[in-house]
Amino acid sequence: MELKKTLSIGIDFGTTFSFCSYLEGDEIRSLIPVTETYAIPSLFFDDGKQKAYGRIAARKLENSRTAGKVVSSVKRRLNEKGVILEAGDRKYTVKDVITEIIQHLVTDAIRVAKENYQIDFADDFRIEAVCTVPVGFSEPQKNHIHEAISAIVLPNGNHVVVRTMFPEPVAAAVEYFGARNKKNEDILVFDLGGGTFDAAWVRSNDDETKVPYEVIDQEGDPELGGDDWDE
Repeated sequence: MELKKTLSIGIDFGTTFSFCSYLEGDEIRSLIPVTETYAIPSLFFDDGKQKAYGRIAARKLENSRTAGKVVSSVKRRLNEKGVILEAGDRKYTVKDVITEIIQHLVTDAIRVAKENYQIDFADDFRIEAVCTVPVGFSEPQKNHIHEAISAIVLPNGNHVVVRTMFPEPVAAAVEYFGARNKKNEDILVFDLGGGTFDAAWVRSNDDETKVPYEVIDQEGDPELGGDDWDE
């Protein structure tokens, strides 16, 4: 087994679904359990007796007796202050719920890395994360997510280290350029998610004196997404 002291991961924390992966050479490897198919629903359930995440929390949301203890679309609620969920003696803020959801994502990622990719972790291992965020998010909104991820505690007591926050449509463009080895090309990305809508114009470069890509322009609406279609 490969022994790692540091695992660098990418986190796509979405309004509806979340995804986690890491880069091995030129290959992007999913860190999502097969039981969750492609991505994990961004849901959290706590009724004071048990907690649930992902697809299990989704089933709780479909049950009228437990739906009231499920938090959904928390990414759209970053400006809310105070308690958004009470479960027994526990009171959750928006940041608490985000930490719970991404803590579950990271815990699954560690397990998948061990089981699927034969990665073993040193006792003092660290996880470094790059997290994507909507273009239209304010600095306080980005900071909420940064702080929530930084609050995640690994089994050895270390905290997850957030290396950078990256615009979501730009991340999609960079992946497109890399996967297809595209040079000197412009791409316009439209990213309509569950809670936000972003667009970015990105250019790839083959001149080694320049950065590999540059963002010509980007814009986003943090209040327009699939949730609004549902309403």
